Amino acid sequence: SEKRYNVVKRPKGDAIIMAGVYPDDRWGTDPASHTFDMAIDWLKDHAEGEDPFFLRISPIWPHTPVSTPSPWHKLYDPGEIPLEIKDTDMYANRSAHDKRLSEEQGGMQMSNETWDWVHRCYYGLCSYVDHQVGRVLFQLEEMGLMDNTIIVYSSDHGKSMGEYGACEKGTFDREVWRVPLIIRIPDDPIPRNNHSLCSTLDLGKTLLDLCGIEQESGMEGRNLFTDPVPEATFAIVNMGGPRDVANPHKQ
Repeated sequence: SEKRYNVVKRPKGDAIIMAGVYPDDRWGTDPASHTFDMAIDWLKDHAEGEDPFFLRISPIWPHTPVSTPSPWHKLYDPGEIPLEIKDTDMYANRSAHDKRLSEEQGGMQMSNETWDWVHRCYYGLCSYVDHQVGRVLFQLEEMGLMDNTIIVYSSDHGKSMGEYGACEKGTFDREVWRVPLIIRIPDDPIPRNNHSLCSTLDLGKTLLDLCGIEQESGMEGRNLFTDPVPEATFAIVNMGGPRDVANPHKQ
């Protein structure tokens, strides 16, 4: 009963794989490895010399379907990851929209053992992607490019992991909107933490300013290092979705 073959699908709604092991053990066959291989090959072919370059790497993982390459599914032991799952008090105080997501996704019906496996697969997949990022950083070091290359590490969104039975995004929970954003600037080696409100929309202006490139007028976003911090932001969940049109009073 090797755990690697235990595939967990979301109990309700679309049968999205939440945990499992990538079926092919051969190196380079999974989507993330293939993506990073192409990125490294591109660096070798195009980043030599003094010409400026821009490389954006977008692996699908750790997004669902969660299919963790072996042996990364074994990186975390059973019970090692603290779980905050199936909180009935939290569920009782959610909005109608959030309750509907929980009910549609069925996280409350999953056992604690299953949720533990889901967390281990997801955390293992995150670690696997970090490993792939490390390969790119090593390549930049090998080519002598670390001293004049700006590196940004971020994600587009997070996801709920069973806190009140929800399994995905679609809410304004911290787990969904608080994503990693790390910017490494070669001539600014002192680590700094900035806890101000920001968005990946701000990266365009920030990177153009850092590179000394003139911006188009009316460009959205702000320079994260020099522009004023906003007091608030505006966002809409499921804008225009069929359920929202049919049930506007539930939003």
